[in-house]
Amino acid sequence: MFALCDFVAGLWGDRAECGLENIETADWSAAVEPFWDQVIDSAITPDAIFGVLKAGWQTIQGALALDLMKSGFRRGLIRYGLLQAIKPHE
Repeated sequence: MFALCDFVAGLWGDRAECGLENIETADWSAAVEPFWDQVIDSAITPDAIFGVLKAGWQTIQGALALDLMKSGFRRGLIRYGLLQAIKPHE
């Protein structure tokens, strides 16, 4: 499994190179999991459907991808991570 901290290291190598300090990462996948069904349920209300249609093609594509994203998450192909850092004053 690909970890967020590996992603950060892949982007910047030595963390000092990115210009940020106190870089922290966390895997939030377990915290996000309980909300998937609620997100999908909230997307199929009449108001939500109207809003998606009104928002345009990119939003429609995003809405259509929700079930695929849920499936990918359950199969371990999608993870949710948090990246936090401090940008020093210049």
